[in-house]
Amino acid sequence: MSSKRRHAGEVQESRGQGSHQKRFKGVQSHVCNNEKMHPRSKHHEAPDYFVLADKYPDFKPFVYRNRFGSASIDYKDAAALRALSRCLLKEYYGLEWSLPESFLCPPVPTRANYIHEVADLLAVKEAGGGAEQKGGAGETTRVDQEEKDDEDERKKNLIPPRGPQICGLDVGVGANCIYALLGAASYGWTFVGSDISSDAIGAAQKNVDANGLGERIRLRLQKDRTKIFEGVLTPGDTFAFSMCNPPFHESLESAGVNPARVLEGQDGELACEGGESGFIRRMIRESFSYCQQIIWFTSLVARLSTLKSLRQLLGSPESLRELLREGAETQGGGQVEGLEERLPSVKETRVVTLHQGKQTRWVIAWTFMDSFKREAILGSLGSSSSSSVSEEKEEKGESKDEEDSSACVQQDREGETKQNPSDSNSEPA
Repeated sequence: MSSKRRHAGEVQESRGQGSHQKRFKGVQSHVCNNEKMHPRSKHHEAPDYFVLADKYPDFKPFVYRNRFGSASIDYKDAAALRALSRCLLKEYYGLEWSLPESFLCPPVPTRANYIHEVADLLAVKEAGGGAEQKGGAGETTRVDQEEKDDEDERKKNLIPPRGPQICGLDVGVGANCIYALLGAASYGWTFVGSDISSDAIGAAQKNVDANGLGERIRLRLQKDRTKIFEGVLTPGDTFAFSMCNPPFHESLESAGVNPARVLEGQDGELACEGGESGFIRRMIRESFSYCQQIIWFTSLVARLSTLKSLRQLLGSPESLRELLREGAETQGGGQVEGLEERLPSVKETRVVTLHQGKQTRWVIAWTFMDSFKREAILGSLGSSSSSSVSEEKEEKGESKDEEDSSACVQQDREGETKQNPSDSNSEPA
């Protein structure tokens, strides 16, 4: 649960010391899959590094002409990756951004991909009053090109809700604060970011302040490393979604990192008990206690084997009951009698395949609400997902946006412990 539980194996994620790259390769291909990114992505075409270098002086020292005559950078150089992410966020999203050397650097296009897929979950209907979007536990994770084209066309017609009344929870916001920044810039959403590292929160707060997003993005400290939602959510919170990039490894040793070299706040980015699978299983277990406060629970998944086991778990009421029993026993023998009668049912599970550069990742999502309740809650927040909000109306309604935004983060102000950028905190990732 820590400062961005970022996966191993993503090309652009590199350790701050520059001497170690995470080694998990995920599902690899020999070609770039940028064209397979979400239809609303701004990153279908690879940027010209020479052009970016001329425009952003701090990026220029890292760009060179490779043997094919095109621009490139050293993807093993952590400083080069930070400079690349910084100029991409400025070029495509107008965001100011910085990251301490000790934290993992996120690849901007892949992070934006996840944000767009979450937006599709909230877009209950298509433009023109189209049919409700269906998903389910039986949804396949691989499609042929014709099906992919059809899916892209469907996504182009979706109208995701925009505006600060849509509030998301970023579990493990990390020092980079990337999901909250992209969600605010792309859709005008409001975020609460949680993390177990005060150092990560401090760095994230600097990014929030640099972009004047203090009314849109609030940070909370998770004080218990074994918890995900508990200790972060308050009774008055309502979130349209939660998102998370779990730590991949079970230990720093399995990640190939010397624990003595890991600075405070870094360990949670790399590893946690049970690794990726264990973390998401704990998230599923806790989600039952917050099933009426979060519409869609989501998580990034790096391993296909993890994805298969999670889908099986979410599709089996008996397996879910056993998961809750295990949790009750671990926490000192909680009440498990009558569990079958009290157990909320998972109404829908969805799996989305993310084509990210040369790798494939997945997003798994589950909800305890049927489509009617989901749409009703979104409507009560002031933005039905079946209607669009034009940019012109958003600009004219700026004061209303600020009002909606402040309502979304009211709980933060009421329970704030006089945090400052150096000791505020957020939770798991």
